[in-house]
Amino acid sequence: MGFRTWRLLRPGFQQTPTGGRWYGLDYFSWNMIVGFIIVTAVLSVATGEEPVNIRQASMPQAIILYLASSQLIVTGLMAALGLKTPVRFSSTTRGSLMKPGIFVLIEDIVGVDGGGGPEFRDALMARYETSKVFRRLIAQMNWFWGIGSMIVAGGTTAIVYIVEDLNVVFALVRLVSPVDMGRNWCHLHSFVDQKNAEVGDSMEISSSTVGSYQPKMFGSV
Repeated sequence: MGFRTWRLLRPGFQQTPTGGRWYGLDYFSWNMIVGFIIVTAVLSVATGEEPVNIRQASMPQAIILYLASSQLIVTGLMAALGLKTPVRFSSTTRGSLMKPGIFVLIEDIVGVDGGGGPEFRDALMARYETSKVFRRLIAQMNWFWGIGSMIVAGGTTAIVYIVEDLNVVFALVRLVSPVDMGRNWCHLHSFVDQKNAEVGDSMEISSSTVGSYQPKMFGSV
């Protein structure tokens, strides 16, 4: 998180959202900060008890999934209803039509962590605005990740508070890693997408849409 923040705040190294200030953080960074604060508070309370509250200390993974999935579901509903954004979502300015939350995640993660920079942010935005197929794909991805993550979070919570053996609770919950889940979710969604859409149609890229953007090496500075 520290290195990512440094890349966003570093003067002369433009990784911030399009139209944002050079010292501004993107929406994903603010979510990381909020999530870190919540998880730290939960763990502090759990480990401050005597004996340690193992059930509460086993909740961070579920908390992160609740935080992410709830935002994906809410933004998905707002996008489907044609509502406008109440605040800025990275390059999507306040008062614009809401986009599914997964769009913002893609923009921020590839734009900063993947080294895409403002060129990628602009290309992704242009692609979304001009391609009906791409908008449908983003919406499908949003529901897939949002509802799926909420189900996993609910199942994790059930394990934490229903299973009697606390050692089993802690061991099982440790297997629910948001990072590993994200990796497996990507593979699963790729399989589902190939079964339900023509790859040539959903992956079509127009030179007039992406402009002069050229992919960069991951993590390039």
